[in-house]
Amino acid sequence: MSLREWKKLAESKTKAGKMKNQLCNQITAGKIKSKTSDAAITKSFRLDEIIEGLKGKPAAPIKDLKEGKCLPPIKIKALNTETGESFDFESITKAAKDLIIDKTSIRRVLNGTHKTSTSKKYNKRFRFEKI
Repeated sequence: MSLREWKKLAESKTKAGKMKNQLCNQITAGKIKSKTSDAAITKSFRLDEIIEGLKGKPAAPIKDLKEGKCLPPIKIKALNTETGESFDFESITKAAKDLIIDKTSIRRVLNGTHKTSTSKKYNKRFRFEKI
C-alpha cells in the first residue's frame, strides 16, 4: 500500500470517528433535555441569588486541620545567614515549597526552638522571622 492510500484511509477513519462522536453528542443532549426542564433547573440552582448573597461576605479564614482553630496566613521573611539575602513569603507552606525545607523545621525556627534551617534547594541555612 502506498503512502497516499494510507493517508486516504487515515482521513476516512478520522472523518468516520468525528461523525460518530457528533451523533453520540446529539443523542445524549436530547436525553438530557428530555429529563430536565428549564423550570426545574432554575428552581434547583438559582445561581443569581447565590451569587448576590456571596458578594457581601468576606473570604473564609484558613483552618488548621489538626487543632480546628481558624488561623490567618502568617507572612514570613527568610534570611540567608551567609549572604544576608532575604525573601518574603505569604505563608509557611509557600516558603517550604520554594526553599524545599520541611514545614516543621520552619515552625521550630519561628517558635525559637531552633535558630536556623537548611534549604535543600540552595544548600544554605536560613533564619525565619514573622513580618
